[in-house]
Amino acid sequence: MPKIIYQEPHREIVLDQEPGGTILEASLANGIAHYHACGGKGRCTTCRVLVVDGAASLLPRTDAELRLARSRSWPDEIRLACQARLAGGVTVRRLVIDDVDAELIYPGAADLPPGHDGREASLAVMFFDIGDFTAFAAAHLPYDVVHLLNRYYTAIGEAVLENHGYIDKYIGDGLMALFTLDGSDARRCCRSAVRAGLQAASRMADLNRYAERHFGRRFHLRIGLHHGPLVVGDVGHRSKRQLTAMGNTVNIASRIEAQAKERGAAFLASWEAVAPVRNEVIHGRPFRARLRGQTRSHSLVEITGLRRADAAFVVQSTFARVMPEADIFAQVFYEHLFRLDPSLRPMFTTTDFVKQRRMLLNMIGTTVQGLDCFAEVVPILRDLGERHVGYGVRPEHYDTAGRALLLPLESGLREDFTNDVRHAWETVFGWMRDAMLEHDAGNGPVHRAGQPV
Repeated sequence: MPKIIYQEPHREIVLDQEPGGTILEASLANGIAHYHACGGKGRCTTCRVLVVDGAASLLPRTDAELRLARSRSWPDEIRLACQARLAGGVTVRRLVIDDVDAELIYPGAADLPPGHDGREASLAVMFFDIGDFTAFAAAHLPYDVVHLLNRYYTAIGEAVLENHGYIDKYIGDGLMALFTLDGSDARRCCRSAVRAGLQAASRMADLNRYAERHFGRRFHLRIGLHHGPLVVGDVGHRSKRQLTAMGNTVNIASRIEAQAKERGAAFLASWEAVAPVRNEVIHGRPFRARLRGQTRSHSLVEITGLRRADAAFVVQSTFARVMPEADIFAQVFYEHLFRLDPSLRPMFTTTDFVKQRRMLLNMIGTTVQGLDCFAEVVPILRDLGERHVGYGVRPEHYDTAGRALLLPLESGLREDFTNDVRHAWETVFGWMRDAMLEHDAGNGPVHRAGQPV
């Protein structure tokens, strides 16, 4: 007869169970207060157990358990006791022991996005920090401190979000970000993180121009990056939980940022983070350093740029430069649009241009933010193109809009509006135009050479 060994706090319980019976049935028949909020119907997760040994002695998951396991992204060793039937001996540990455990996962467990109740992952972790901000905070009014800090967090946060990053937490004048939560491979995680770091450095230059003009101060951005295994899940009091990452990978990334401060480097990364993208980035020679709190030394690399700045990266970086004057950008766009093609003006006779400019900026901003995975933006642009047909927009009007778009970019970027920047924007606007015209194609999405997917 199969035996079930329960690893309980400070003791083990060994029970016999008929083959084909469930773990929950054995628990209840022997006086073990095994939580099962849904009555053992496979509709909650309170009876779940960790299979310590003998996973092969359990019958495959039922349809009910499979649905829950897939929705929660459970590994094979997590099973529902009410559904897991025995074919042989097994050792398990209950994951819900008391009322506090039950409250943590039920009710509401079904509302958590997959993986938020705890999973292992290999992600890129990035820490940002700015030097000399403590001295600035001590010398200025609270309003000025909060105002500048929020401008900083907005600038850095946009760089993170545009590259599929997740803002994990704010730590004083620092920020922790993860790349990427969707389970991407190491190359995409590290590629997104590197792009975000370089864009953040560019945005910091703009922030410094603002800070110097208004406060007579400049700040140095420091970035630390590492890639490795960690644990991801929602933690905190049940009224205010947040998805976060834990593990030595997080500690190493934080220590790398501290090492960047000591060495006067702007962007320092571990070789684990650089290796997957080493042919795509410009970096210095690796060197070994003993990080605080670590028992072994780590190979670190300073990142200074991309070997080939693709169109998406160039557009994201330059769009951030003109956004501080976003309304002027939109106003100049429409002035040039009507100058290039006066026949378009009657389409806007009843338009609220304050709202129209906001819609334009939102459309461009959404597209720019999604450039690294453009296929996800295509449906939005396709729907917009269908609405344009109703307004009388013809395909040739998009080319006019593309030319009009370059003019406020040129005036906003001035000497930084190089031929490479012009080509990048022309390329991206071509992707946008093709997506908005897809409703005419009638044969599915159009993919152009060089377009990110």
